[in-house]
Amino acid sequence: MDCNVIRDLLPLYQDEAVSEETKKVIEEHLESCEDCRRYYDEMRHIPHSLEDADGKGKYRYSEVVDMLKKRTVLEYSIGAALLVTSVAGIVKAVLGTDKRWR
Repeated sequence: MDCNVIRDLLPLYQDEAVSEETKKVIEEHLESCEDCRRYYDEMRHIPHSLEDADGKGKYRYSEVVDMLKKRTVLEYSIGAALLVTSVAGIVKAVLGTDKRWR
């Protein structure tokens, strides 16, 4: 596998956020590629967490990604609920003025 791809995956590998198959591919590559192994060793010494806004805690990258995914799902759910409610209101307003539907 290309070293650039492996290096892109290493932060997720470090956070244990990759599949078993991907983990195996990365580990095999690290065994055979001295440059990537050195890169990973250097990367492990760099803090890989983000402090939260109030500085009281830290998040791993994979936790940040999970939070963003949950927020996106919540936003889409709220949007869908608003859309359904709006459509129902419009249908009721249109059909409510026609005496045939009463």
